[in-house]
Amino acid sequence: MRNDKSLLTTSQWTLVSNVLHAYDRFSPISTYNCILKNLSLSSCETRFDAADVLKTASSAFTSLQSFISSTPDFQVLSLNEQQALLKRNLHGMGPFAATIAFRDTNFLRNSKCYSGFTAFYGSETAMRVEHIINQLDPESTLLKFILLVIFFSSNCFVVDIHENMYNDSFLLGTFRLFGSQNVYVELLWKYMLYRYDYHETVLRFTGLVKCVLDKIKQTSSLYMNNKIHNNLIYGVVEQSKESFIINQNEPVSLWGKTLQSN
Repeated sequence: MRNDKSLLTTSQWTLVSNVLHAYDRFSPISTYNCILKNLSLSSCETRFDAADVLKTASSAFTSLQSFISSTPDFQVLSLNEQQALLKRNLHGMGPFAATIAFRDTNFLRNSKCYSGFTAFYGSETAMRVEHIINQLDPESTLLKFILLVIFFSSNCFVVDIHENMYNDSFLLGTFRLFGSQNVYVELLWKYMLYRYDYHETVLRFTGLVKCVLDKIKQTSSLYMNNKIHNNLIYGVVEQSKESFIINQNEPVSLWGKTLQSN
C-alpha cells in the first residue's frame, strides 16, 4: 500500500478485499467442480440428467443469495426490503452467476454436462449461453463486482407477473439502493483504472454492462418459456424469503467471515 498509486483509498482497498472474499466464500464453483469430478470418475453410462441440471441452477441462485446477504448494504435493509430486492433481482442475476461459474470451471465443455443442459433447456439456449460465456471479461474480479453492482439496481429482471407486485417495498422509490450501487460502481471503476488505462477501462466496463443486458434478455425468455425452470426459481426465491423471516434475529457475519464468539 505504501507504493500504491491508484485512486483507491485504504478503506476502499479493504472493501475490494471483502467483496472478493465473500464471493469466493459462497461461490458455486466448488459444487460445480465436485460434479465434474464425480462425472469423470463414473462409468460411461452415467448421465447428467434433469435433476442434476436443476441442482446446478439452484446452487448458483443460493450461492448468489448468500453472497448478497453477507453485505452490510443488504443487512441494513428492512426485512420487507430484503425480500423485495431478492424478488426483483435474484431471477435475473442468478443465471448470470451460473454463467460465470460455467466459464470458470469449463462446466459446459464436459460432454455429459453439455448434453444434459441441452436436453433440459434446448440447443438454442445452450448456444446462447456459450456465446455469453465467450463474451465475459477474462478477469473474474470484474465479474464479481458487476454482480454486486447490478443486484443493487432498481430492477434487473424485465418480467413481473406477480399479483402482489404492488406490495413491493421499493415501489414508491428505489433511492435507498442507489447509494449502495454507487459505492460499488465507484469501487469497480477505480479498480479498473488501477488495472488498465482509461480507454481500456471504458471498453471493458461497456462490455460488462452488455453481457449483463444480454443475459437478462435471455433469462426473461427462458423464464417465460420453461415452466420447470420457472417453478424452480420461484421456489428458490420463496424459500429465501421464508428463511429471512425465520432467521431474522440470528446474527449474520459480514462478508462471509466467521463470527467471533464472546
